[in-house]
Order: sequence, then structure tokens, then C-alpha cells
Amino acid sequence: EVGFWTVHGDESTIGNYLHIVNGFGLDVDDLIISSICSGEAVVFPAMKDSGALVIDIGRGTTDYALYRNGYIIKTGVVCVGGDHFTNDLSMGLRISPREAEDLKKKEGTLIDNDMLPKSRVWLRGDFSIGDREIPARSIYQILKARGEELFNTIKYDLGDLLNTSDIAGGIVLTGGGALLRGVPDLSSQIFGMQSELGDLPNWVDESLRTPENSTTLGLLLYAARHNLSASSTSPNRGLFGMLRDIFTFK
Repeated sequence: EVGFWTVHGDESTIGNYLHIVNGFGLDVDDLIISSICSGEAVVFPAMKDSGALVIDIGRGTTDYALYRNGYIIKTGVVCVGGDHFTNDLSMGLRISPREAEDLKKKEGTLIDNDMLPKSRVWLRGDFSIGDREIPARSIYQILKARGEELFNTIKYDLGDLLNTSDIAGGIVLTGGGALLRGVPDLSSQIFGMQSELGDLPNWVDESLRTPENSTTLGLLLYAARHNLSASSTSPNRGLFGMLRDIFTFK
């Protein structure tokens, strides 16, 4: 008996990325799914053993990876990311994408409260021509609708695999989109289990310890861990030898 899972991707797109990397004189040894990289950075081995769902909300897409008994049993990609939240605000409030992005970061929230119906926020706050007040509840309703769509899509994709008894580690959120206020709260509400923003290891420099860097840092960590034995026996340490010096493994 054997269990396996396949990953589908566009061959020409992947080939173009490989061509760019090879153009810098670097050889690609392996291809790793970004959600697995994020999991390497924000999910500890004990959490993988007890079961955990990693959701990485990026700019254009959201990747997820489901761990159970220390193994990955499902990964997936949803074509909804932070830019979609921004575009919804831009269209719904009839403002420019740049103004929508700034408004999302400053005033965006997925948490409902009694003050929202009465609150109004300034678009730019400089009282210049075109600046205006916007109902805070409108911002909340637009962002919440997109957030519900995102999490419900992941919930539907996972189906029967989303068993709370098998995911004792809960849901770990990462990626720049996870910084939107109320994302963990909405995730907990839809999935019915604990959700929290993932923390990068404390050995990562504080300036880099942000959710949007989890995939990149996880990629380096994955490469260093899985090539540790090979690099340690090689007389020419190369890239993985240098990575081994950066990361400390127990």
C-alpha cells in the first residue's frame, strides 16, 4: 500500500522561473510548494505531530498545508489574496487602488463592534481636495465578505479532512494578508477551531521576523534541513554549507 499526492502546475510558467534563476548562474536542485516553506518557518514539529493547518495569505493567492501525525496530507492554492481585499475596497468605495491599500492597512478590520455603525474615517486624513469621510462599517462589510469567501473555499476544499480532533494544533495564519485586523477571529469563527498568527523562530533577525517573510525564510530553512547531511560531508560547503552555519539545528 502506498499513499501519494500530486501537485499540478503550469509547466511553461515554472520553466520561465527556472530560466530566470539559471540566468544568474545558479542551479535549481528542487522545487518546493510555498505553503510547505511557510509551514517549515511557523509550525513546530510538535504541532505537526498533533495536526495543524497552515494558511499563508499572500498578495495574489492563499496557500495552505494540512499536517497530521507529522506528515503533510493535503496542500492547496486559492486564487484570493491581499490584492483582492484591496480591489474590493477600491471598487466598493470608488477610490484608487493605492488609496484602498492605505485604507485597508490603517482602518481595515474583520471585527464587528457596536461602534462601527457610528464611526466614520477619513480617506486620506489630510483634508485635501478629494478627501472625504467613509463609513467604517462599509469598510468592514466589504473586507469581511472577501474573508468569508476565502476561508469557506479552503473549508470546502478540505472537506472531511478538516476534523478538529485530528488538528489539535489549530490553524496557523501567516503571510502579509494575515496582518489584517480580525483575520484570526474570522478564521476561528468559520473553521470552528483556534486560529492564531504564526510566530517566526526567535533566532530570525527581528527586522525579518514578519509574516510576509515566512515563505522566504521557510525556503532557506527547508533547504538547509534537507541538505544538511549532504553538505556536512562535502569538502566544498557551497550554499548549503553556508546555510548550515546560519541556522542551528538540534
